[in-house]
Amino acid sequence: MEITFSYSPWYLVPAALLIGLGLFFYYFRKPEYTKTQIWTLAALRFLGLLLLCFFLLKPQIVEREIQALKPRLVFLEDLSRSMRYHQDSLALDSMLGAWPAQAETQLNKYQLFSYVFANTLDADSVKEAEFTNIYQALNEVQDRFYGEPLAAAVLLTDGVYNQGRNPLQFAAQSNVPLYILKYGNQEQARDIGIEDLRYNKSLSLGRKLSLEIDLAARNAAGSSFKLEIRNEQKQLVHQANFTVNREEWLESLIVELAADEEGLQSYNVALIQATADANPSNDRREIAFEVRKEAYAIWIYSPQSHPDVAAIRRAIQSEANWEIHYCRNRNELDLKEARVLLAFDWDESLVQEIRDQKIPTLFIAGSQSNLRALQSLDLAKGLNRDAEEQYALTASALGLFALDAEQKALFPSWPPIEGLYGNLEVPAWAEVVLYKQIGNVQSNEALAISGSREGQRLGLLAGRGFWSWRMYNVKNEKQSRAFDQFFRRWVQYLQAQEREEPLQIEFEKELYERSPSRVIAKLYNPGGNLVNEPDLSLKLSGAYGETYDYRFSRESNLYRLKLDGLNPGLYSYTASTRLGDRSYEKRGRIWVQENSLEQQDLRARREMLDAMASQSGGKAYELKDWPQMLTDLAQLDAPEQLNERKIKRELLTKWELFFVVLILISLEWFLRKYWGRY
Repeated sequence: MEITFSYSPWYLVPAALLIGLGLFFYYFRKPEYTKTQIWTLAALRFLGLLLLCFFLLKPQIVEREIQALKPRLVFLEDLSRSMRYHQDSLALDSMLGAWPAQAETQLNKYQLFSYVFANTLDADSVKEAEFTNIYQALNEVQDRFYGEPLAAAVLLTDGVYNQGRNPLQFAAQSNVPLYILKYGNQEQARDIGIEDLRYNKSLSLGRKLSLEIDLAARNAAGSSFKLEIRNEQKQLVHQANFTVNREEWLESLIVELAADEEGLQSYNVALIQATADANPSNDRREIAFEVRKEAYAIWIYSPQSHPDVAAIRRAIQSEANWEIHYCRNRNELDLKEARVLLAFDWDESLVQEIRDQKIPTLFIAGSQSNLRALQSLDLAKGLNRDAEEQYALTASALGLFALDAEQKALFPSWPPIEGLYGNLEVPAWAEVVLYKQIGNVQSNEALAISGSREGQRLGLLAGRGFWSWRMYNVKNEKQSRAFDQFFRRWVQYLQAQEREEPLQIEFEKELYERSPSRVIAKLYNPGGNLVNEPDLSLKLSGAYGETYDYRFSRESNLYRLKLDGLNPGLYSYTASTRLGDRSYEKRGRIWVQENSLEQQDLRARREMLDAMASQSGGKAYELKDWPQMLTDLAQLDAPEQLNERKIKRELLTKWELFFVVLILISLEWFLRKYWGRY
């Protein structure tokens, strides 16, 4: 037990001195009592007044209580679609029906927690999802119980995953023992199917699409089948015959398809077999791609070699409709062809040309850059050429282009760059893209800005050395998606100047059936400013006459919409709104893909599940042996967790202490009267 105060107990020292001084003048300067009486009366009043001051400091008694908590055990059930395609689903239903009561009885020494998962983790239920992310589910459980050790985790799954990291990585680095119930078909039945399709999602008009097709067959030696590709009008555009000559058969081929019509084109790829196999869902796939009139020329100008040039070039080169040109000679720079310019160096004449021709440009400034030349574009004001280490933070209300929340969260962990010193002024036409952080101190000073100035889209990144962001991204995330997406979307924003339309609708590049997706809409008023005051509606029309009506919600200065539950196929869309006395409408087509990842390969990954259990210190069981697993868990040595709890009680709530003060003051008053002073 200990005593704490809401205010510093050192206040009692001056209080005691003041009380003592007052008693000295009251009792000792004009003695009217004997020496013993004076000291007795002074002591009683001193103690009474000091106790009152003591209580004014709001003292609290802190008592420590030790609680023994039951060890925690988590049950995780895989609810992905693949779990329902195995042959022993009746045994699974029987086990799940008996599990709650049996676990409650045999595992009563644990605190039991149950979750289900597919591509997300939930405490109640999830839809039969099209993706499975076992690693994410296990990692999220570990995060939820951070600081609260788990005795074990029970995992019921077939081991089939198609998103996230290999679950073996979790088992190798986690201290949570995994007790795994292995479920699913161990033997692969006869199956012939489309293993994978690879192609560009967009290309220029007049080119040919190279469609790479991987075909696979298992336990189907001696079978023959036919590959057919048909267009939207059901016309046959390609046909090929195949014969399977071994039990594990793989074949790859490339088919070229004509991109001779602008817009969204779709094709159906199908395998025609004489007899149906065990998994007919992977015999048919649809593809769609966007055909654009032309490719956009993106120019990178840097007279000197720099790793930043290579980093940004790699980030944007995967965009199918961009032609990347890099030049070091000023005379080779073709501004008439350039749809976007990424400039690492410039002088007054180049800036003037960029301004006159309204070339969308991203200026990447360093300590040797000509900052004065940029002031004619209202850029770089407030900066000087001294450099310092600066971290980057994304602007929370960025409206120029969308960034995923996951991507925004990565920026503070990336290495610092050599940012220019000074407080960069943000013109009225621009927005902050990145803020700077120096050391651990966040600031409201801009590191990067962008916007549209008099119809010309411009951007400025006031720092060099961002190649280290990409290296860090690759090293720690095993991919460069966050870095690449940031620069791609920034360049996409700049490139959109030439097709600046008052109403713009942006769908995600890949839409899957029954999977949620996000739609972002932008509305520009006649002054070129983003607004979202008027209501914005979206109408989708399917190939079979079905229609869906939606209304966008507002966020910052954008519109957002969540689509969910769409069936696969081509849809026409119409977005419409009215701003003032003007009506705006945007039409187009989207393609919702059929997602058959969960049905491509239904073999349970038993070897992987055995390895996960072994590496984590747990054990793997067949589904039928789940009662034995309960017995083993009941006998597991899982010590209780001791939890210390502090209980605070205010002394002012103890009425006995009030009587102590009352007695001291009353006794002093009584003795003073009794000894003759009134």
